[in-house]
Amino acid sequence: MIIINDYRQGSEITEPIAAALGYFDGLHLGHQSIISHTDIPGMKRGIITFKNQPAGYISHSRKPSRLMSLDDKIAMMDQMGTDYLFLYEFTEEIRNISKADFVKCFLSECNVKLAVAGFNFRFGRNKEGDTGFLQSQCSDFGIDTKIIPPVLYEGEVISSTLIRDKLYKGDVASAAKMLTRPFYLKGTVMQGKRLGRSFGFPTANIKVDEEIIVPKWGVYRTNVIVEGNCYKSITNVGNNPTIEGDPLRVETHLLDMDLDLYGKTIRIDFIDHIRDEIKFTSLDELRCRVLADIDAVRNS
Repeated sequence: MIIINDYRQGSEITEPIAAALGYFDGLHLGHQSIISHTDIPGMKRGIITFKNQPAGYISHSRKPSRLMSLDDKIAMMDQMGTDYLFLYEFTEEIRNISKADFVKCFLSECNVKLAVAGFNFRFGRNKEGDTGFLQSQCSDFGIDTKIIPPVLYEGEVISSTLIRDKLYKGDVASAAKMLTRPFYLKGTVMQGKRLGRSFGFPTANIKVDEEIIVPKWGVYRTNVIVEGNCYKSITNVGNNPTIEGDPLRVETHLLDMDLDLYGKTIRIDFIDHIRDEIKFTSLDELRCRVLADIDAVRNS
């Protein structure tokens, strides 16, 4: 996959391109439907997107948490068979580009011959361009267009916003169905208080990317992926209210395994929500409940 970071470099491309347009956070079923329509005989497959979130650039207070890191998004786009990834930094220049110049600079001058977009795609200064204008303007440049209808999940339009809402409610199972894979967090295992080990269930504490969404605080059935191996696990997201009330912590216990994970990068796949985080009256009550949770995960 060839990555192009400056739209001015697009004029060097001589091969015809079928390009999907969008930010594509999470690369969920709706995004996959759009990108699948770039598989055209005789054309290279392209994606035109941004490194940073346009909404966050315009108003930092409205910046939504990401569903996946940029590195993971790039890797998945590569796995999807993308030939050209047009990956631009959303800047003041791009923010103020007109809807007509968007088509000219980002599509026509990059040898895009087919533009594929979702039904609600907006572009250009103040989001003044819609799919109707895209079709009309592309036609003037000899570019074909495909507008892809919404993909539904239980009667709702699948979107990154809907998936975030499910995660904020702890519904990781529904999020996984829309993402076509479990939602996950990745991070480096850090030294913790080692309280879990004293209880008989050592935990791995990870430092997560602050830009990535964290599910509702609680206890989850999870899988841990480390060094290519998958282990059944149980994960707590929260601030340990029974102990002292820490800042946000994500800690996971690998069932029936005691591995030295310090300093290693692990991925935690969230499968099901078990319960909300609870403040117990004593450490003994906490220990008994965690052991019951572990048994429930082991037998699931």
